[in-house]
Amino acid sequence: MEILPQTLCCSRKVFLLTFRREEHVMARSSCSSWSRLVAAAAVVTAGAVSVVAASEFRPSPALAVPNTDCTISEPSTANGVVLVATPGHLKWLATNTVSLGATVEQQNDLDLAACGNWPGIGDSGSNPFTGTYDGNDHTISNVNISATTDYQGLFRLTVGATLSALTLDGVAVSAANQSQVGGLVGEARNSTITSVTVLGANISGFLTTGGLVGKGDGGSITNSSAAGTVTATSNFAGGLVGQNSGPISDSHSTADVTGTRYAGGLVGHQNSWHPITNSYATGDLAGINLIGGLVGESSGTIERSFATGNLTGNPGNSFGGLVGESYGPITNSYATGNVTGRNYTGGLVGYQELGSNGDDITHSYSAGTVIGGVYLGGLIGDNEGSLIIGSFWDTETSARSTSDGGSGTTSALMKTFSTFDTAGWSITNGDTDTTEV
Repeated sequence: MEILPQTLCCSRKVFLLTFRREEHVMARSSCSSWSRLVAAAAVVTAGAVSVVAASEFRPSPALAVPNTDCTISEPSTANGVVLVATPGHLKWLATNTVSLGATVEQQNDLDLAACGNWPGIGDSGSNPFTGTYDGNDHTISNVNISATTDYQGLFRLTVGATLSALTLDGVAVSAANQSQVGGLVGEARNSTITSVTVLGANISGFLTTGGLVGKGDGGSITNSSAAGTVTATSNFAGGLVGQNSGPISDSHSTADVTGTRYAGGLVGHQNSWHPITNSYATGDLAGINLIGGLVGESSGTIERSFATGNLTGNPGNSFGGLVGESYGPITNSYATGNVTGRNYTGGLVGYQELGSNGDDITHSYSAGTVIGGVYLGGLIGDNEGSLIIGSFWDTETSARSTSDGGSGTTSALMKTFSTFDTAGWSITNGDTDTTEV
């Protein structure tokens, strides 16, 4: 049995590296759930599988039936908490301003299929949502929005809000001529988003469009994800967030993304020096300028993160398997997707600019095919002064023997412990040295 890790675990510890005969070195973080999975796999591989009697299995609990009643009615409250139990309660919240600053707790799974065109909670003017929405680990399904105004999503605009523990399953937003468009929030200002998942997204906007959030202005996103498709007919398209000014951690996107300028598998444009850590993107991308498997353009730190999607960019500039154009440091990160671009095209970064905060690339690698015009490199297309430390690209799979920084090596050496050990990577070769990971 071979285990193929495709996601980062929840831990913020230093990356482990898994060596396999058939694959490149794959970075991932360590967590107890991974250890349990490996232990279980070892038992199966060894053939020591015990037979479990049918009587030992517990019957699965009945699946909860989503509430579909969209009759608008005021929800009840308990100890100052607004209790949303029906789609009609949620729509009441969207069409009344009296509870936009309240603490709201969802009581059931909700199906909005009978609610028609969703109006959105918190308008873009003087009535944003400023309260707390606790999804209570429930689901809201079939959110349908067709809009001719900006700020569109389940929530249109949040300011200083907290949104958590919620799954959106099936979010269709058609706002092709509008800005600030997202599955969960059109624009989140100084808001905290934690443990929110968007599934089956079909998000279409003009500017600043994301699977989870169109524009994140301050605040943070943690342990959240998006899946589906994201399309922006203009700038700033991201599988998770279109344009973001705030930290993102332990989050991912599997959405396919199409944009024009600033398009990324996770974030279209990450600015204001905010970090992205323990996060990844696996969707494919298409665009014209500043396109990256993880981030289109980044001025923040990227650490312990990766991208595996294939990227097609033409006819503009700055295409990278991880970042199209970078003005910040990149550490312990990698990209394995194929990159087809024009000018400034690299397996990891298309264009790396030396900024004011030591914008080095450290202990990172790329392994995808790289095709482009001028300023073309296996790891980096064009590097303007950044240090490239202990970082590699595969000269065989990339079909590139040159790069503006980094070390090119063969596929065989990319699977060899000493290649990374001598470059200062903190890894272990199966020994008992607990000072290394």
